[in-house]
This record gives sequence, structure tokens and C-alpha cells, in this order.
Amino acid sequence: MILVSGGLDTTTHPQNQVSGFSYKLSIKAQKYSEDRLTSILFCKTFMATFTVHVTIENKPGISDPEGETILNDLVLKGTHKTVSKIKTAKMLKFTIKEKDKKTAESKIQEICDELRIYNPMVSKVTITVFD
Repeated sequence: MILVSGGLDTTTHPQNQVSGFSYKLSIKAQKYSEDRLTSILFCKTFMATFTVHVTIENKPGISDPEGETILNDLVLKGTHKTVSKIKTAKMLKFTIKEKDKKTAESKIQEICDELRIYNPMVSKVTITVFD
């Protein structure tokens, strides 16, 4: 079932008749619907599910107050003396259906860039794709 929004049209074309009403369908809407349907069918047939981890951490030279605070707590407690540095990071876990790992990675990179999930001036991003 394909749903297309449109306005009431005074002209009548037999192909546009829906329950006695005539709806104006744009070529763009028809193309989108066909592409979406093809994408859904392809997705169910040939796509694999991947887990993608996106790790966002500060670039070298950028201060990490949270990591420094945790390290100071360890030093003050006198425990875990072998730990000399702690860096914090944020991890996002995605599950995505794509045809291969490379496509999954590029799609997730596109999503991160589009949504501005990180600041490229101060953050380093690592994307890891798992089967």
C-alpha cells in the first residue's frame, strides 16, 4: 500500500481516480514511493544487520576534566597505582541494515555528520562495524 498526500484536483484522469475523488499526484511523490518500496523490498531480501560502535573522544591536547577527576580520585585513595592516565569517551551503538560493512560505516558516518553528533574541531571519531 502506498500513501501519497495531495490536493483535490478538478481535472479528472482515470489513473488518478480514488473513490470518486481525483487526486493530483506529483511525479516526485510517485518516484519517492517507488524508490521507497524498492528499498524496503531490497532491505528484506539482501541486507545484513550490522552493529556499529561510534566512539567519540577528545583529540590529543584537548583537556579531559572528567578523566583527570577520575585519575585524581584514584591517586588520593592510593589504590591502583599502576594507572597513569584516564581518558573519557562517549560511545553510540547503532544497529543498521545495509548490504555490506563499508556501506554501513559510510551511512553511520553520514548520520553523525548530518546530526552534528560531535565537534570535529575537538573530537576524534572512531567507527567500528561488527557482523
